[in-house]
Amino acid sequence: MNLFKLIVVCILGSVAGWSQTVNLYLRPLGDSHTCSIIGASNATPVVITCRDAPGFVAGDQLVVANVHGMTSPNGDRLVRTVLSPTTFSIEDLSHTAIAPNGTWDNGDCTNPSTCWGGFQYGSLQLAAKVNTYTLKPNPRIMTDPAGRSGVEFAAKISSGLLTSVTVSGGIPTVHYAVSIAGTGIIAGVKIGIWGSATSALNSSSYVVASVTSTTVVLSSTSAADGTYTDSSLTV
Repeated sequence: MNLFKLIVVCILGSVAGWSQTVNLYLRPLGDSHTCSIIGASNATPVVITCRDAPGFVAGDQLVVANVHGMTSPNGDRLVRTVLSPTTFSIEDLSHTAIAPNGTWDNGDCTNPSTCWGGFQYGSLQLAAKVNTYTLKPNPRIMTDPAGRSGVEFAAKISSGLLTSVTVSGGIPTVHYAVSIAGTGIIAGVKIGIWGSATSALNSSSYVVASVTSTTVVLSSTSAADGTYTDSSLTV
């Protein structure tokens, strides 16, 4: 099984002075750090019983899904106390103990008049450890927690990734505030510049001539020689 808890798949950045912190919760729900739930107590805090020992420790963040008979355990939860290798109590992200709102059952349907085919097994009930990653405030195609990517989609002056674009002798050089090693920006690829108040600098047809860890030299432009630092300038 290879399910994922993916809350956000897009990245929000500064737009007209507005910004928002975006968190990503990602976890393969496999054998490691995963509880197949076979019981949930009708007491506060709710105690979850697992089929096998998941190796959780107090404070682990979990996603709990498909608990049947009571819905209160479902959602983003923390391990409150580990009571045994296969049992633990849960609390919400503000450390409030989770109270039951029903009686747990395994979800099986055994009433022929209401079950398709006369019998129906309940869905898999799971609790799995997740890790929180705070995404960086700039658009990317492929993102990792460190804020780097295999393909750099856009860098902007206002995001802090770009420091300037300089033009000397009709040749523009892009200056980055971070290393671009491993981003896929190499000689021969096409790059666009937009957002500059100088329209002659804006173009989608630049070709990368050479690259260092923090600079990219592009093909020629008709823009005047100088240093361009418009806050909306994007490469």
